[in-house]
Amino acid sequence: MRRKVIQHSPTSLAITLPAEWAKKNSIIKGAEVDVLDQGNKLTVTNSEQKKSLKEIEIDVSNLDRTSIMLSLRNLYRAGYDKIHVVYKRAAFVHHKTGKIVHVSEMIHTKLRKLMGFEIIREKMDSCTIANISEGLSEEIPTVIKRIHLSLVDVAESIYQCAKDKELEDLKTISDKIDTIIRFINYCLRTANKERDEKTLSFTEYHSLATLDRIVYNLDSSAKQLFRLKKDVNLKTLLSIQITLEALRIFNKFYNTKNSSLIVELNNTRYKLAKVIESKFKEFPKEEKIVLFNMMQTHHLLVDIVEVRG
Repeated sequence: MRRKVIQHSPTSLAITLPAEWAKKNSIIKGAEVDVLDQGNKLTVTNSEQKKSLKEIEIDVSNLDRTSIMLSLRNLYRAGYDKIHVVYKRAAFVHHKTGKIVHVSEMIHTKLRKLMGFEIIREKMDSCTIANISEGLSEEIPTVIKRIHLSLVDVAESIYQCAKDKELEDLKTISDKIDTIIRFINYCLRTANKERDEKTLSFTEYHSLATLDRIVYNLDSSAKQLFRLKKDVNLKTLLSIQITLEALRIFNKFYNTKNSSLIVELNNTRYKLAKVIESKFKEFPKEEKIVLFNMMQTHHLLVDIVEVRG
């Protein structure tokens, strides 16, 4: 395409950038671009534009511990920014030691050696790890969404383990909890360092600080059930299920700001209160700490919603 040269000042000339190209490359008024002199032509680039992520999915269901570790290391060295790891077996026998090894626990261990990588999403049969070390301060809203999704994932894991009577798998919950806490700490640290409400508003700061207490409740419940090592009472299981429902509703509210969801959230709190009040004597003594954690989680969720308005 041809552009007309304009006299910008006594010593400089200017041309306009095509509107379609500027929009495509996120060029707005006041933005800075790089201009490269290449003899009889100039190359204009947006140096601030984010590079596209390099992603890959890997199924490690049939791999042993060593192969999984090497695969993650090699993908990291190859420059992948996001790796989706799928596994049909949550645990298997480590041939060298003869002990049961959990895939989730293994991946968390490996990530300590992969600078800048964290698990951003984790379920019972898969997880996603990504490089969060570059430009994260510009993506605080994305990190907060990950925190909300991860909380739902943790609650789902606790409920599923209790329901399926696979309490041994609960010990992997602590790794997921650690990831959420690192995300929360990062967001709060960024807000305190930059002291800019555009980075994190007061209500968002309050929400994250409150979510930190909810994380503790879930972690405490998982550890208590793991220590008991016996089938969970059906009423306790129901309380966990209702809390999972509340976290899902809260996540929807955060993303949509739909006020009707506040009513649904309150209804789950009332539902749990009725279960506890009517069947309190039926709950095993050692599981009552789980009930307390679930009920407190509901109160904290409502508290966040009331502050956000």
